[in-house]
Amino acid sequence: YSPDIYTVTYKGTPVTVRLFNEKAAGGLTHIKDDFRRVLFQNIQQVVNLGDYITFGGFDWLCTDTNSINRLINYYTFRRCNTKISWIDPNGVIQTYSAIAETLTNKREELKEWKFIETVFGKMLMSIPYDSNTSQIYEKQRFIVNNRAYIVSYVDNYTYVKNGVGLIALALENDQINPIFDNLTLGIANYYNSQQSFSIVINNGTSASIGVNETLQLNVSVYDNGALVSNPIITYSTNNSAIAIVSASGLVTGVALGNCTITVSSYNVNATISINVVSASQNNYSCTITGNNQVLINQTQQYTVTFYNNGVADNDVASQWWLTASDGVSQTSLAALSFSGNNATLVMGSQPGGIKLWVKDASGVSTSLPITINNLW
Repeated sequence: YSPDIYTVTYKGTPVTVRLFNEKAAGGLTHIKDDFRRVLFQNIQQVVNLGDYITFGGFDWLCTDTNSINRLINYYTFRRCNTKISWIDPNGVIQTYSAIAETLTNKREELKEWKFIETVFGKMLMSIPYDSNTSQIYEKQRFIVNNRAYIVSYVDNYTYVKNGVGLIALALENDQINPIFDNLTLGIANYYNSQQSFSIVINNGTSASIGVNETLQLNVSVYDNGALVSNPIITYSTNNSAIAIVSASGLVTGVALGNCTITVSSYNVNATISINVVSASQNNYSCTITGNNQVLINQTQQYTVTFYNNGVADNDVASQWWLTASDGVSQTSLAALSFSGNNATLVMGSQPGGIKLWVKDASGVSTSLPITINNLW
């Protein structure tokens, strides 16, 4: 070995150490940049499994301790190659540097003397054991390097002693959930994993069409206030002698009279009353599309669509404004900017309720109550 003397950061304090290239059993040399054998100049220094040092711009995780003699210990550190983040039960974001290994064979070397039998395609991850990481559980989801994983096994005892050590996680591939996962922060289930669906028929609660005229229903599906992309929607009529509706939501007037069209998605229903008349009558309405459950410090986009008898009219000029939840008072919980039929809200750092308003030149207006939530 050829030791070099360096200054590393250990628990926030610069310390002097000797660094050696690590060697595996049988004389096989690991990649130099990933393994270090560390000898602290202060021989009284106690280092535990799961401790970090910072060196060369990276966090290094202690994965083994050894004794040269009764007085001197040296430690094996491996360079962390990723980070893992999640929201704990108290709503606090936890982030840890970690060692992640993607296993491509059934039998794969994990440490210099240890082999683990694993299933093709799993990833093994090592992180320190403490009061935060000890709460990680099987089936918990994580975002690692912009990919989703789910925990299939947690080993929080083999390498843990007296409350310190390493946790070994086995993770399997999972699907990104664009509704709940925050890829910018790399946190799965950031936007709450409790599903609660609702349907909004943007054409309004009623519309009039003539015989043989058509109306395309415009439907938005929300989950916990977040807009669902490409939802599964079905349509039905309670009287096909008055009006029929296609699988895509196109309503056609058949004969004079009234009927109800039901829109269903994820076991939730919404209805619109259809009045089939001899000649169409004006019936103006408007709808704001966008999330009504948001988080502090979040930016959200909103769009208004104006309708006449349920038919969208994109040439209508709109004016936006923002109030407190009472619909009258001013609010400082969010900042509003808009251009035409599109508006942007930038939430502040405080939770609470607000109301987003819009109207056209003739006074047709609507509002959207919005709740600003903490991260938990």
